[in-house]
Amino acid sequence: MKHFDIVMRQANNFVESAFAQEYSEQELKTMEFIISQTKKSDIELVNNNQIKTLELSATDFAKMINAHPNQIYRDADNLAKALMNKKYHFKYRGKDGKPAFETGTFLTSMRYDSGAICIKINPEVLPYFIEINSHFTEFNLRFLMAMGSSYGIKLYKLLKQYQTIGDRTLSIDDLRYQFGINDDKYKLYSDFKRNVIETAKRHINAHTDVQVEYKEIKLGRKVNALKFYIKAKMTQFKQARLEFINWIKDSKDEANKLLVITLEKEKKDPFQYKQIQKALEWYLTNIIYNYDANSCTPLQFFGNDTLFGNK
Repeated sequence: MKHFDIVMRQANNFVESAFAQEYSEQELKTMEFIISQTKKSDIELVNNNQIKTLELSATDFAKMINAHPNQIYRDADNLAKALMNKKYHFKYRGKDGKPAFETGTFLTSMRYDSGAICIKINPEVLPYFIEINSHFTEFNLRFLMAMGSSYGIKLYKLLKQYQTIGDRTLSIDDLRYQFGINDDKYKLYSDFKRNVIETAKRHINAHTDVQVEYKEIKLGRKVNALKFYIKAKMTQFKQARLEFINWIKDSKDEANKLLVITLEKEKKDPFQYKQIQKALEWYLTNIIYNYDANSCTPLQFFGNDTLFGNK
């Protein structure tokens, strides 16, 4: 998933925009990948009201949507039809301070020809992804692509926006609206909770950089809203540094042990010293299995122990 290791910024207006229709996992991941390919230089397209064109080989596109290369024509055709019917819908305060909205299509066209996919993006949506310096939400594409649920992807973005606050309350009606779930689907709260909320929570907690829990808020006997609690997970980069210091202190490497203890007493960062950096490099290569600095899964060692207990 290294080719999805892209840090993205999206304007909060876009993060808050509800799905006019429900998205499948494949459709939403494709949209998020397309967004990740926007660049600062695309501001010229916005200024000139020009369409952004993205071209991918059929092989790369098949990998992205998890399709077999031999079936890419069929799968791309079905996906294109679905995406061209999808609309965005933003609600915001207008220049006069009163409620306003904007609705439209994200893509203007999608074409498959001679083993290549050509996607054209509506210039109206580009400002929500480029040159954003305030009122934005930042996250890594790899977490979205790792999840197996469109509900998980949408809820993750809504909660990631409030991570620094630590919690967010959303009404059941607002959640249904955000997910684009029509009135005939999951009429019972128990069905909505099991198929949407619990599914989203499971995928977020298993595959992203945050841990999510929630409590139900009732109005009378009916669950009216959910209060979500959002907590950052520790990356393997941070886990490894903590574990490395403990390992050094327990090791027979007296020189590095003494250096670390001395630096801690002096409240200095040991990782600024080349001697410690070299020892850490050896540790990451020889002690930790399958190390990925940006991953939030518990460390695995060339043994069964992990930083957070035994596996």
